[in-house]
Amino acid sequence: MSTSAITARAIQRYAMCALCSLCTAALSAQPLADKHYFEFPAQPLADALQQFARELDQAVLFNPDLVAGREALSLRGHFSAKRAISQLLRGSGLSARYSNQGWLVQAPRAPAEPTAPTTPNAAGIEEVVATGHYLTSIERAEQQEREAAQSVDILLAEEIRHSPGSNIAEALSRNAGITVVRDRGQALFVSIRGLPTAFNAFTLNGNTLATNENVRTSGQYGRQFHYDTLPAELVAAVEIRKTPQAMDDEGAIGGSVNIQTYQPLELAENRLGLNFQLSQSSLASERDPHFSLMGNWVNVDNNLGVYLAASRSHLNLRQDRVMNFGWQQSTNSNALGDSGQAPISPGNIRPTLERENRQRSGLSLGIQQRIPSGPQWNLNYLQLKQEIDYREFSYSAQYSVDALVPGSAEIQGPFIPTGSTDSGSVQIGSESAGLVDDTHALDFSVEGDWHSNWHYRLLAAASQADSYNDTPIKRTRLRREGDVQFDFHFPLTDRGALPSVTYRNLSLSDSEAFPGRRLEWRKNTTQDRNLSGAFNLSRRIDFALLDSLYLDSLHLGAKYQRRTRDYQRTDAVIVTGIENRIFPDSYFDLVAEADFLATANSSLPTVWLQPQEDIFWQDVGKEVISKNLLNSQNRVNSYQVDESVTAAMAQLNLSGITPQGIPWRGNAGLRYAETRHHARGHQLEAMSDSVTPRYFTKAYDQWLPAANLTLDLSEALQWRTGIARTLKRPDLQDLAPRLTLHSGDEHSAQGGNPDLHAVTAWQLDSSMHWTLGSSESGDPVGILGAGLFYKSIDDFIHTDSTQIRIDGEPYLLTSKTNGGRAYVNGMELEYRQNLGGLPSPFDHLGLQMNLTFTNSRAAYRGDNNTTHWDPLEDVARHTANLGLYYDDRYLTARLQYSWRDRVLRDVGESRLDARNSMPFGTLDAHLTLALSDHLSLTAEGINLTDAAEWEYVAGGGFAGYSHYGRRLALGLNLKFH
Repeated sequence: MSTSAITARAIQRYAMCALCSLCTAALSAQPLADKHYFEFPAQPLADALQQFARELDQAVLFNPDLVAGREALSLRGHFSAKRAISQLLRGSGLSARYSNQGWLVQAPRAPAEPTAPTTPNAAGIEEVVATGHYLTSIERAEQQEREAAQSVDILLAEEIRHSPGSNIAEALSRNAGITVVRDRGQALFVSIRGLPTAFNAFTLNGNTLATNENVRTSGQYGRQFHYDTLPAELVAAVEIRKTPQAMDDEGAIGGSVNIQTYQPLELAENRLGLNFQLSQSSLASERDPHFSLMGNWVNVDNNLGVYLAASRSHLNLRQDRVMNFGWQQSTNSNALGDSGQAPISPGNIRPTLERENRQRSGLSLGIQQRIPSGPQWNLNYLQLKQEIDYREFSYSAQYSVDALVPGSAEIQGPFIPTGSTDSGSVQIGSESAGLVDDTHALDFSVEGDWHSNWHYRLLAAASQADSYNDTPIKRTRLRREGDVQFDFHFPLTDRGALPSVTYRNLSLSDSEAFPGRRLEWRKNTTQDRNLSGAFNLSRRIDFALLDSLYLDSLHLGAKYQRRTRDYQRTDAVIVTGIENRIFPDSYFDLVAEADFLATANSSLPTVWLQPQEDIFWQDVGKEVISKNLLNSQNRVNSYQVDESVTAAMAQLNLSGITPQGIPWRGNAGLRYAETRHHARGHQLEAMSDSVTPRYFTKAYDQWLPAANLTLDLSEALQWRTGIARTLKRPDLQDLAPRLTLHSGDEHSAQGGNPDLHAVTAWQLDSSMHWTLGSSESGDPVGILGAGLFYKSIDDFIHTDSTQIRIDGEPYLLTSKTNGGRAYVNGMELEYRQNLGGLPSPFDHLGLQMNLTFTNSRAAYRGDNNTTHWDPLEDVARHTANLGLYYDDRYLTARLQYSWRDRVLRDVGESRLDARNSMPFGTLDAHLTLALSDHLSLTAEGINLTDAAEWEYVAGGGFAGYSHYGRRLALGLNLKFH
């Protein structure tokens, strides 16, 4: 057939299709901004476009050859015509342009493949304004996961919006293999596939983000992002990468979380949204407001857009805690337990009442432009700020296990859970602090075609995170020591019961019983900066290497990143006018919370003296603080770390067909990374109070291969396999030449090790993914997935402990060192089903379940340089999520139970005092009721079962208790288009 005949036939078919659509169209099109309700099944794109034309009475012109073989996902909810047709075309590479004659579907100029890993498009993810879109959001996420070049979990905006919780980590915790570490009930850190939270990476729009630090105490978390600072409504999508590509930034062994903000052109229309919510904790009496506002503008040609969103919230928290500061072993060789060894006993218990008032704000800005026949550029800015007013009140009971009253100790196996002392000590105290976390992030990218065969992308990003005490940490301590008589009992068999303490010769409300000990003043200031620049090139090859093997594209890239941390800590301890002084009643109030520890079957005292901070500190002027600050220890606490990484990568994307006729696709690549550390600090001289400046530098490089393979065994069944070598760099505080002394009852210190290098690991992942049913045929839609993973970790960083003496006092110094080995393996199971086959209205029900089994082993160094094997710290052996949802035009509801198994928190000095968090689960719920296209009401419940977190040592002895209560919320959403 001649070329002219082919062209004539294509024109004829194009004209026939256009005529068919025009026959159903009115002479004048409806306004593009009018909202319509759509309920389209997943179907061939040609059918979806024709259905769109019929229902809206608008002409749609398209070439059948152009849309042949393309599929449109299901579409359900209220959309404008412009937004609806954009959703139908999403993922097809096609676009639609509107004119007086109707819609014209056309192919854009052929782009090269993207230079970044396949990720959800930030606004394509956005179904945030459409009620009844929860199921559609899930289906689109599943489709993007199937099309991705690696093993990923994707959460789109609508699923995030219907996930109970105030920050994005709460939504992540409902995914397979994901657990969170909580702080005062708030999800703080994320663990992926059984690795400690420090082994995971966090990126914002694909860029590493400077991270905040914990300035509440001297604890530091290094590279871990604090998820409690990020409001969920500022997030358009989340991608959890469980296997890497060579194109991905190195730095994660467990996995990486990429957060995407909204992009205005992907939202594709003008809109305005308002959200207001009131919430209250069962332990805090205040009602907490939350407010957010978003707006999006795009021009008529949809090639220039601006997005702006702001969020502000207040949160009052209360946490009841009982802490045990370690089980001590008896040094009395005559007091042997039933096990034949010296028993251990909990020598220090501290009940604590904590209150926080948090104020959190967020701002997100996106500017986007597509230049016709030219490049596209994006500018994104994110600002996060959290201010915390912290208050803590506590008392303690401390004793020596070798000084118990003879005959009072009850020995059970290796434990002394019950006894009496006549020579114990009691401390009452209060603590206050003002804490600020302030993060700014800016990224700019430009991309386009170069000489028609290449696609380029330039990227620059900068972020800064400041954490500081706007009000210094103040601790007021009074202590009765040496003659305190009390009885104690720590239940070993009654899980869910707190210890009991009975003071025999004093009252916790008697001011004359407590002489002053000291006042402690501290101020922390931490500044993290991260700067990066990258240049990526990709070229479409489309070369048949063999009959069944094709080279699709080549990706090349280079990146430079620099990260710095400046940590400054100053301490002052005031004893003049305080030590051994008895203060009158006017210096105290009473802590008298009637419901303190009420849910824990507790007999611990619930009324005790509360030092009035303003009175105790009224005579402590700036000159007193200044004199105490001029000491060498403050310089030893502080440090600066500078890290630079130069990386380059090359990756080939391939595809083909197996001899059995099974289509496959994959990628293989190699990444090179050179890391340089520079650390500055001071060293305390052993025989004097002087310090010496220290400077260290270290460099190392790594070759990191990665490969991913996907086989489409059928339309419904997919098999993925990935193998890669990965790394995790040391935390910044562990690289610093520092020495931090802790001011608690136990003399302990932490030091840094500038000689640390990266932990490396080989990882293997293999998973099967079945799609159940078909929305096109009306069957219930769902997925069933199963996956196996294995990680072998080299040069695992573990803790070394050494006894040292500082100013004549013995201290237990802990520091980090390379050299350990660890293994993690496990299985993930996932099931998700839309129960559409049930009678109405139950056909809108859905079920979501996942279960993860994780086994980990790590070599830990114990006493006398011995090595023993234990699970990795912060790893849950089993995690499970069970959810039920209902989603229709007017109502979206979700009930979710999330559970994790026991977690090893601290290996301990001996095997018996290893500290474990016991199994913990929360029941959460979310409901959205649409009253109109513009107004909806929401209700939410967090921790509805009022669960508390418990900790026990390996042999069953009590180690800790935390209770933060349940939280309920009501809200409303307004939206305009």
